[in-house]
Amino acid sequence: KYHLLDPEKEISWYDESLKNKSASEIREWSQKVYNQLKESRVDFVNDEFYILAGKKYYKYLITDEFKKVHYVYENKGIGQILQFLSI
Repeated sequence: KYHLLDPEKEISWYDESLKNKSASEIREWSQKVYNQLKESRVDFVNDEFYILAGKKYYKYLITDEFKKVHYVYENKGIGQILQFLSI
């Protein structure tokens, strides 16, 4: 719903995800996030990106342009993810 968020910005609660979106809708969402990243002048080569989302959220977003990507939830089940978030 909000695309790229500033970690300091408060948002209102919402119940929306990419779960039931089509591939084209997810690509469109990813393009918006990518454009926001580019506008914020991130350095795709030197900045480090920590992905705290499932594959559906980064499948079309993360490209070879991103050089330092860490997939925090990779190979973790929902129980491990929830435990990680509660720390």
